[in-house]
Amino acid sequence: MENGDAEPDGDIRTAKTLRGWLEHHRLPFVVAANKTDALGRGEVGRRVEAIARGLGRGARAVLPVSAEKGDGVEALWNAIRGAAFAPPGPGESGPETRGHDGS
Repeated sequence: MENGDAEPDGDIRTAKTLRGWLEHHRLPFVVAANKTDALGRGEVGRRVEAIARGLGRGARAVLPVSAEKGDGVEALWNAIRGAAFAPPGPGESGPETRGHDGS
């Protein structure tokens, strides 16, 4: 997750580490740009694009979300389910190598 209302160049070491782990294990992932309710509509689009070019590189989707207002939550859940249960894409691991819980 990335705060959509924060500067994309902020301290995102943990998120980058997680992305690296997911990429290393060739697991699909989505990025949620949270707290977008604090931004204007045009700014949301610019921030999502910036995140997609940076932290979201390689993600199946970068989605604007406002947990407080509920905006984008359904789309986020749909993207998570799609990434978790879709057949692996080129270069991605299959379910047999994803983990003990099948995810």
